Amino acid sequence: MLRPSQSELGPLNSVLDPLQSVLGPLETILGPFQSVLGPLESLLGLLRPVLGLLQSMLDPLESVPGSLESGLGPMQSVLGPLEFVLGPLQSLLGLLEQNRGAFKKQASLKLWHCTFSSTGYAKSCEGSRMAVEGHALEFCLAKEADFEEVMSISGDVYGGLDYLPVRYHAWIRDPARRVILAKKKGQIVALISVNIVDDGHTAVVEGLRVAPLERGKGIAGFIQSYCLDLARAQFPDVKVRRYTRAGQLAPETLAKFRLICKQEILCTQFKAEYILPKLEAAIAQLKESGAEWKHPILLGATDVKRVFLSPKVVDEVLPGKTIIQDWAPYQPLESNLEKLVRQDLIWMADDKEEPRVVSLGTAPYRVPLGTGYHRLNIDIFGKHFPRVRNQFLAQVQQRVGTLKGPVYCILYFEPSLWQDMLSFCQTALGLHVDGELRIQNLLEADM
Repeated sequence: MLRPSQSELGPLNSVLDPLQSVLGPLETILGPFQSVLGPLESLLGLLRPVLGLLQSMLDPLESVPGSLESGLGPMQSVLGPLEFVLGPLQSLLGLLEQNRGAFKKQASLKLWHCTFSSTGYAKSCEGSRMAVEGHALEFCLAKEADFEEVMSISGDVYGGLDYLPVRYHAWIRDPARRVILAKKKGQIVALISVNIVDDGHTAVVEGLRVAPLERGKGIAGFIQSYCLDLARAQFPDVKVRRYTRAGQLAPETLAKFRLICKQEILCTQFKAEYILPKLEAAIAQLKESGAEWKHPILLGATDVKRVFLSPKVVDEVLPGKTIIQDWAPYQPLESNLEKLVRQDLIWMADDKEEPRVVSLGTAPYRVPLGTGYHRLNIDIFGKHFPRVRNQFLAQVQQRVGTLKGPVYCILYFEPSLWQDMLSFCQTALGLHVDGELRIQNLLEADM
């Protein structure tokens, strides 16, 4: 239908005048709670009768037989403008109703006003402020230009094994993710990220870090609360939030979250050029001794979906029925696998038809630990030690062949296999194992 002219819209101006404030900038809707809730409820009350009136005028016109249309010229001049106006009004009312609940939950917060480009990525945002130890704490979405300042607060994170330097730019370009900054007096003091996965039903919270001089002041709690509020408002289908945490969990943590699963963590360092001969020697010895050596099978994209979505793997192999890729949890869903297979991962299984062990290896990436250091993450799922061991050897062999220099390798696997894996790495490969990082926990709570 052609867009009606301004003269044709004239008869409706008197009806639409009260709605002009709604159709302006969204700041009038997304203001502080106390100033928004009252006008919002009044506006909803105003829109309902207006829409009812417009619909009652439109329905009879649409039902007029085609043979009578020639005699209804004046009415047709009204029909076009009504149809043009009614659609946007109905969409607006739906939007307001959808966000009404979110406003009521924002008693002390202001939901973000973010501007998005045509590609859907966040371009800018107007921050929100809270009082934190006498200073205003402002929240906003991270931008490309914030990279250096973000890195300045992350220097001591994870003992030099921080992944954020290589993921920051991809994170802020991901339309399913929000990367949030907290600023005090214009300076970045904290960061957190939320990634929407599992067909839009799960918010994975990750990447939390607070500037060293600002720790212990409650900023971590504030930015996490704000992050969840934003996820609720912008992704209304989210039902649960998930986190991965290392180490032993405090009772108060277990009281707030459901523990989905645990994986053991084994960390070791080696020089890439030195480990390759040891890997070849270990594999040759296993073949000669008949110690259940069977070379793991590399999986292509089609095989990945078939294997990782098979009921047997989901129920009996994956911990907590979850794929964990370098600390990021995903339910075994086709939409998640579509995203994962586009990454530079090595997927393996001991068997395509009856797999008992599966694994995925993340591409090595540079970390701040030292000059030339790479971090290598290998996630292995299954409880059969010989096949877990075989996939560990094959994953390392696949990755280090293209590397030079020091590698910090982190292996995640079934906790009951800890002693067997530790003994093998020390005796067969001569590796020193770092025992400081031991347990990976997957936690979940309702939104």
